[in-house]
Amino acid sequence: MTQVLRIEFLDLSRYISSPNYALIKLHGSINWGREISNGPAALMTAPHTYNHQRLIDEVQQLDISDQYRLVNNCPMWREDSCFVFPAIAIPLENKDAFVCPSTHEDHLRKLIPNVDKIITVGWRAMETKFLSLLTGALPHRGVPTMIVSGSHDGAKETHVNLARCVRQVAELGYLLPPTLLDSGFSGLILRERDKLNQFLRLKIK
Repeated sequence: MTQVLRIEFLDLSRYISSPNYALIKLHGSINWGREISNGPAALMTAPHTYNHQRLIDEVQQLDISDQYRLVNNCPMWREDSCFVFPAIAIPLENKDAFVCPSTHEDHLRKLIPNVDKIITVGWRAMETKFLSLLTGALPHRGVPTMIVSGSHDGAKETHVNLARCVRQVAELGYLLPPTLLDSGFSGLILRERDKLNQFLRLKIK
């Protein structure tokens, strides 16, 4: 997005401030941190004794806030004068919480009613919270889907999972079968570009 669209992600607001594009990472990012608002006494009185490993060891004693910030340091543990903890979700099938600024989640909720196509890449559609959000906010009409996976069986599994939870995907499936591609993301860009362009230009009344 930086190279092609010239969008610079200099702070978290830039992810959703473009009038034409939004990048919403519901499960966090490797360069996002959540500010630590409180913790063991030593964290306040002797901050120089801390590093990223000590924060990990004492995570149960940390008060990790919902204030997010971009972090430039690696390994992550302190940014400017603020202690931070990585804001990224463990990859579990049934994630029950989003790890992103509330403004990003709110922006997504505003955008979903305008969605007219869905493309998934390497996703199994197993996250109940997101699927519930999707089916509740999508417009009340069928939504064409393109599912890109590393295998045909994987693409079929994703469609079954998606259609089971999102009625707008299931409703259109009988009239317009989903586009299933087993080429993976690289294959989509390198070999299936015509199919991608055709799908993006598809008009559904």
